[in-house]
Amino acid sequence: MILVSAPLSPSSLGWLRTQVSLPVVTSKLNAASEEQWSQTQILVVRTDTSVTADTLRKLPQLKLIVTATSGFDHIDLKATQAHNITVAHCPNANAISAAEQTLHLILATLKNAHQCHQALSKNLWRHHLPFSAELTKKHIGLIGFGRVARRLTKMLQGFDVHIASYDPYIDPQEIKDHGVTPMGRTEVFRWADILSLHLPLTRKTKQMINRGTLEQMNSDTILINCSRGEILNEDDVVQWLQSGELKAIGLDVFSVEPLPEKSSLRAMPQAYLTPHLGGYTEEARQRASQEAVETIVDFLNETPLNATLPPESGWAQDL
Repeated sequence: MILVSAPLSPSSLGWLRTQVSLPVVTSKLNAASEEQWSQTQILVVRTDTSVTADTLRKLPQLKLIVTATSGFDHIDLKATQAHNITVAHCPNANAISAAEQTLHLILATLKNAHQCHQALSKNLWRHHLPFSAELTKKHIGLIGFGRVARRLTKMLQGFDVHIASYDPYIDPQEIKDHGVTPMGRTEVFRWADILSLHLPLTRKTKQMINRGTLEQMNSDTILINCSRGEILNEDDVVQWLQSGELKAIGLDVFSVEPLPEKSSLRAMPQAYLTPHLGGYTEEARQRASQEAVETIVDFLNETPLNATLPPESGWAQDL
């Protein structure tokens, strides 16, 4: 049985059913019956479903997990390896949408979008607001230079900006080939007007943005994060905003999601916050859905998979 515990597109589900002999059942994993758990050979999830060692013990026939996302920190990969379960993700599906969302956050923070909306809703006009800023000629620092950062680079180049990137796992010449200047981490922190994070969550990146790294940034820096919320120490970021040592932030991801009602981030006028919309588009959903079902068909046909986990990239050693 194939248990689809993720909102795949109707067209991809329809196609899957024409390609496989196994029954395809759509149900949230926690709502599935004991019989369905016992019969599941292939499981499809998204980030709202955690696959732990305990989960795997309840799925005795499981052979394949496909997450219809690029991220995969909701899956215990050590446990899947111990159970000899193949895991695959959809690394290309969200790149365009996530890059567009990053650009949206960059522009929104520069243009004081949150404050402008609040002012207008209170019948106030522009003289009550600080001046906004242009993106043109700004220094954009990209921490990580994977799929999303490369797509974002193409979008930003039309704004006549200067782009630099720190990524210790990518050859500097490869970064240069995209018209981007490779820099060291501290160097790019000090250089950037806008610092955008494009990182997986690993032991090394967890809370990378903290008091120590914030001290390396200029007080007029804008910080953008559309990757993983736990890369930021949110308390330190709030403190830096309150003291004026950080100009503004644009966040699409948070250490706890949904963002708690009492989160201090909500009270920051310099914060532009969105509810994890990076891959939340019709187009990204369709691509992820189709990638996921094609992975299932390839697996059943014993065709080699292109996006198994953990990745072969050097940073995967730090998971």
